[in-house]
Amino acid sequence: MRIQFLILAYRDPEFVWRLCARLLDAPDAAVAVQWDCAHELPVPPPGLPVTLLPTRAPCEWGSGPQLDALLDSLRALERADFDWLVVLSGQDYPIRPVAELTAFLEATPHSLFLEAPEGGPVPAPPVEHGEWVHLQDRYFYRYRWIPQRLWVKLGLLNQRIVSNAMQRVVWWLVPGGAVRVQRRPRGFSPAVGIRTRRHPFTPERPCLKGSDWFTISRPVFDDLLDHVRREPALVEYFRHTYCPNESYFHTVLLPEWEAENAGSNVQYHRFAIGRAHPEILTEADWDELVASRRFLARKFDPADTGVLDRIDRELLT
Repeated sequence: MRIQFLILAYRDPEFVWRLCARLLDAPDAAVAVQWDCAHELPVPPPGLPVTLLPTRAPCEWGSGPQLDALLDSLRALERADFDWLVVLSGQDYPIRPVAELTAFLEATPHSLFLEAPEGGPVPAPPVEHGEWVHLQDRYFYRYRWIPQRLWVKLGLLNQRIVSNAMQRVVWWLVPGGAVRVQRRPRGFSPAVGIRTRRHPFTPERPCLKGSDWFTISRPVFDDLLDHVRREPALVEYFRHTYCPNESYFHTVLLPEWEAENAGSNVQYHRFAIGRAHPEILTEADWDELVASRRFLARKFDPADTGVLDRIDRELLT
């Protein structure tokens, strides 16, 4: 039984190589690293059998190029020989021996591990924008992002001033929500969105939202790429939404595979209320990590070698 790991990374290559080496402890495993081309492409250490997949454009968090990059990486792996694909970040790390993950996937009755949608389907929004919820703002507008290369030249203070001004101007010029400004975490450029008049969602295939880190069997992987080829218009629709990677895969896969979905990920993570990214895990979280019984966890600070060394010593031997 062969696992193909796909790591999405853009920083801390030494930590990424450490992660790769640990993943290769699994019998007959393979590792590919999708590297964001906005950052210098690193060179794997000698003897580490890792496939590097540089992205064709910078992966700006929450935007269409982020979806493009992952779909490109999946296509690049189509001819690879594997039974399961595990997608993880460059700040993940195993918290159980990877051989146990292999045995688990070999015995599981499930075909995919995709976190259950948050609150069920995202409904089509009402006419009055004041009654919309934030997920409708994400997936029922078509966004155009201010180029990141221009945005970074402003500096953080001016970025805040400009994004606040953009929101006020749009509220004043286009009342009623037909146009809106979507902001991203600090340092990333905002977008201007126009409310879509037509969307691709139906009762049979609603808009769904969940975690963008998933584990899928080979039949699900092949079905996913078949959908990508057959429905380019759906990919194009999601390219202009906000955080497409948190909805596209759920929307495409779950209508057909929900009965075989475990409803959770193989990774452990913890979010603080209202935060867009998971919290950094430290030795203070040790009991929680062990009790989770998950196979991997995120995210770790690469500089915190104490907790990583303890994981190697006490959990992975």
